[in-house]
Amino acid sequence: MNKGVTVLIVATLISLACGTSPYTVRGEWNPTPQELRGVVLDGELSEGCKSLLLPNTFQDFELVGTWVSRYTSTDVLILREDHTYKQIYDDPITGNYFESGWQTWWVEHRESGMLYLHMQGMHKCGEFPLELCQLEEGGGGDENWWTDLCEGRLIQMRGEVILQVLSESPPPAPPSVLLHHLTDDPDSEGNVFEFLPSADLILTDSFESGDLSAWSALITDDETEALQIMPSAALRGKYGMRVSVSGNAASYVRDDTPDQETRYRAAFYLDPSAAVIPEGNTLDVFAGYNISGESVIEVFRIQLQFDRSSGYQVRAQMLKGDSSYASTDWYSINDAEHLIEIDWGNDGYVLLLMNGRLKQSVSYLGNSAQRVDQVRLGKVGGEGTSGQLYFDAFRSGRTGNIWCCEHK
Repeated sequence: MNKGVTVLIVATLISLACGTSPYTVRGEWNPTPQELRGVVLDGELSEGCKSLLLPNTFQDFELVGTWVSRYTSTDVLILREDHTYKQIYDDPITGNYFESGWQTWWVEHRESGMLYLHMQGMHKCGEFPLELCQLEEGGGGDENWWTDLCEGRLIQMRGEVILQVLSESPPPAPPSVLLHHLTDDPDSEGNVFEFLPSADLILTDSFESGDLSAWSALITDDETEALQIMPSAALRGKYGMRVSVSGNAASYVRDDTPDQETRYRAAFYLDPSAAVIPEGNTLDVFAGYNISGESVIEVFRIQLQFDRSSGYQVRAQMLKGDSSYASTDWYSINDAEHLIEIDWGNDGYVLLLMNGRLKQSVSYLGNSAQRVDQVRLGKVGGEGTSGQLYFDAFRSGRTGNIWCCEHK
């Protein structure tokens, strides 16, 4: 056997000795480093994994759609039918962001019954070392070993990430598919992606099209100046939305696709640094409406103000059943980009989140008769202001994880 390969085996076994997994190399093993895809170790497919294998009727195209990570930071995979995918990684707490182009995915059907989803060029992000996420070529790094706990297998992922495709629970429960990361710790499970049903998403727009075609309408006195999509407004990706807040006229984009929603969640990036708001004034930057015939009722809004001692501040207001409004506290932000999220429900419960952290929950609103039929983003309301606001990466949905974070 090649001495270099022998050294590699020994180094691998020494690293495993630090844990409790009794892995040993089986049989003749003498691949070249270029051909190396994995090291078969002691044991066949584990009993626990056998019960989680997907049925033989499962087809590759059933993976098409949007997958969202369960770990704290946001990792989104969008798989298309033409076997290309896009990865969007965004950690609002650390400010780390990555968005790929369209790259290739394919499924390996293994003799054990296991399915490997090969994601060429994917970055291994999340609760793994940040430098792996930042590799230009993607993958798990040339020298890193990852563990398939189902097959008892060590794998090096060069220029790609391999995800295990498994059911979330054994029969007789119906299969709910999860995509499992391989782990670098033989004694711990990898993180997972869960499928985001398209019915949960309402609108997603990062303005990367360079226009406002995703929105139902543009409301402004001056379509060429008051609201623009441009590279200099980008907070994520290549394009963002700049909204003039000068004067008293409203200037916003409108989405009419919400349909009598009893729960509505939205997240977007906001940079207020170029806005001038006189002390004592407020600026409405996002709002949701219940529409019935000629009746238009504002059921929630996100407001921005400037306090001389605290700087920019954000709060949420929600309509109560008695037609008054409940408010969260004001929360200070600096003059930079921030991720703002609202989770509204007509069960009387509303959450305000900023930069991935829950700021406040408001309950007992008595708003069971209310619905959301329309939302507006931009300068929705406010007087006496001047300057500009910058928006980017808007997402809205119903009950699923819309993109940004888990509420814990």
